[in-house]
Amino acid sequence: MNEPDSAQIKEAQLEKDMKNDYSSKIKDAQLGKSEEAVVKKPKVLITPDESLLELKNKPTSFDPKKAAYWGKEQRVPFMFVVKALDAISKESGRIAITAIVCNMLRTVMETTPEDLVAVVYLLANQIAPTHEGLELGIGDASIIKALSEACGTKEAQIKKQYKVKLYYIPVTRVYQILGVV
Repeated sequence: MNEPDSAQIKEAQLEKDMKNDYSSKIKDAQLGKSEEAVVKKPKVLITPDESLLELKNKPTSFDPKKAAYWGKEQRVPFMFVVKALDAISKESGRIAITAIVCNMLRTVMETTPEDLVAVVYLLANQIAPTHEGLELGIGDASIIKALSEACGTKEAQIKKQYKVKLYYIPVTRVYQILGVV
């Protein structure tokens, strides 16, 4: 019989800790002991599946507000990204894939722009440091085309920005700049 390796043990412990933490938060919230506000589910106007149908529309006739099934000022549900990626995996044409990604990005920009970076990282296969080699499997060309359509810029501009090397800036410099503003 194979004994579990250290990675399997860590994963099992993490899962157990997450379940315990979640259960205790629910109990505390029910007893009024939690200092965290209990987040109520937003009133859903459409289902995630109906949202997916909206994402499949042509970008020219797409309305981002119709694709969002979460409430105002709510974070983008991971289910939204998952449903879009699932739809992409079932498509074979680049135009259809680009439309779904473009519409997904436009929905995020319209409803919760602060979540856009996380969504783009997920789409750009950046879920872990590059040296770990973890990727989601969406081609760079599809992502660049969708970003250019969603942002209304040329693909060359997106490619140029993608290649820009970020430079180190010390926190003290950021603090000084913000002090001027």
